[in-house]
Amino acid sequence: MMWERDSDPLSSRFKTGSGYLAYEFVDEERQEQLLAELRQIIDRELANVEGECFVRLNFEIRSNSRKTLLPR
Repeated sequence: MMWERDSDPLSSRFKTGSGYLAYEFVDEERQEQLLAELRQIIDRELANVEGECFVRLNFEIRSNSRKTLLPR
């Protein structure tokens, strides 16, 4: 993996062979962008798969508010 750090001190990412592992603090607009990017990555990776496959995603979403984004 290769470490990449952009100009924003609140985001960092590791480049892997098939994509990125990343963390960043996001607002609602950026959440929508990240979801669209995730869909593109999944679509690109699945385009080369013949037949059925197993997809595993590992990620965690934490919020500073009391609102729960994903069940634990």
